[in-house]
Amino acid sequence: MNTIRRGRPIAAAALAASLALTGAVTSVSVAHAAPVAEVDYFADSIPGLRTGSVFEAVTYERFESLLNRDGAYALLIGGPEDPAVQSAAVHIDAIAQQYGVEKVYTFDPRLDGNDVDVRTSSISAVAALWTNLTTNYLNVDTTPEFTGGDSDPYLVIYDRTRTEAGSADRIVASLGGEVDTSDGGDAYRDQVAALFETVAVDGQAALGTQSQFEFLAPAINSRHQAQYLDANAYGGEILGAAQAENFVLKSITYPELVHLLATPGDHTILFGGTWCHNTRAVVRDINDRAAAAGVETVYVFDLRLDGLSGNVLHIRDSASELSYLYGELATGQLAGINTQYQTTSASASHKVTYYPGGDTTQTLEIAPKLQVPYLIEYNRDGAAAVQKDWIRDNGNGTFTEFMTEFWWIDGLPGSRNTNRYPATTEGDANWAAEQAKQWGFADEALAALDVFFGLDTDDQGSGEGDGNGDGDDGDGDDNSGGDSGEGGNG
Repeated sequence: MNTIRRGRPIAAAALAASLALTGAVTSVSVAHAAPVAEVDYFADSIPGLRTGSVFEAVTYERFESLLNRDGAYALLIGGPEDPAVQSAAVHIDAIAQQYGVEKVYTFDPRLDGNDVDVRTSSISAVAALWTNLTTNYLNVDTTPEFTGGDSDPYLVIYDRTRTEAGSADRIVASLGGEVDTSDGGDAYRDQVAALFETVAVDGQAALGTQSQFEFLAPAINSRHQAQYLDANAYGGEILGAAQAENFVLKSITYPELVHLLATPGDHTILFGGTWCHNTRAVVRDINDRAAAAGVETVYVFDLRLDGLSGNVLHIRDSASELSYLYGELATGQLAGINTQYQTTSASASHKVTYYPGGDTTQTLEIAPKLQVPYLIEYNRDGAAAVQKDWIRDNGNGTFTEFMTEFWWIDGLPGSRNTNRYPATTEGDANWAAEQAKQWGFADEALAALDVFFGLDTDDQGSGEGDGNGDGDDGDGDDNSGGDSGEGGNG
């Protein structure tokens, strides 16, 4: 069952109709296109691999969450660009099916699918990711195998609770080194079978799985609840049982995003992260409305490649050596995105500068700076690749991003203790007006989602708000004080 929520029931259809007419959701076509099948990154990238194989790519954030889960998991370290993965994938998939393995979770150490390799990078923040993975997880073993050499494992069965003679022994079994399939793969398949046999019972490998909901819901809920302790004022659980029944959000890696943008069809993409309170504000309602509209998948991409840090790993930041990964997309495949901040702004923080390819001998380029959450419908073959986006068109060449807070979405009082929105409490002179303004803007954001997804807005309440954001973008973590748009820092 899909439940479409609205905080205060006021004139929903009227506001949604008004938004559609005034362009609060900018679009080439208002009606949502027919849903297309979920893109299969691995089948598209590895010759001979079947559609719907056991492989599922995971971000760094999700990979670390898997390493922290109880149970045994099959993990593949590498991506489609790795020769070993290209040679082994079809064989691993075939044997995994025989052993009843549902998922082999695949972490690509090349965060961009190319040069930004956590195992070899000279950028300290990037290299630190691999140090964290090996020191705190993969090498917590009686015989550590990850030494940085060519013989390092690429396929492992990992169990964080496993011990041997009282010592942690997390790598149950592994395969490393070169993949030899010169005999057609028979001998290699035997090696893969021996690996799965270590956890097999009656010929079936007892390996765990983690759904997208099981990854995203705890991350989103825990981060919200850790920061906003009073559920009566700020709301408690964001994603719950209602979303678990029909969850369409899918976290994707940078290489998957690049592949998605090159794939024909109509794709719904949400830029946002579990770290971002503005994303958490609307992620439930984006999921519910997308599901109600028949959208099979909303691809979620986090511009922070580790799902947290505001350092070099935040590619939408001019200070990052990796800003070209964002800049080349924003001026290339995503050209035409509408942003609150204009590249003509005198403020350096309102745009993203980058060197093409990261080559500092090239001319410095400028890209528009989207903030999260930012929702688009994309089709590479459309008259405009960005078919529509979820943003208020102010009608004068400027735009306002829908940055709000979860408590305003849910009609709760809360507060936002920033220089622009000082904390207010009931009894303060401006309390009622402040809450009405924030609730109204939140309702406008929800009504704009209805328009974006082409939903019937009858019987759904809404409200009004000015939504004129003019603050600086906050690039820090959840606790940063940046004030952007109506609700905070994206």
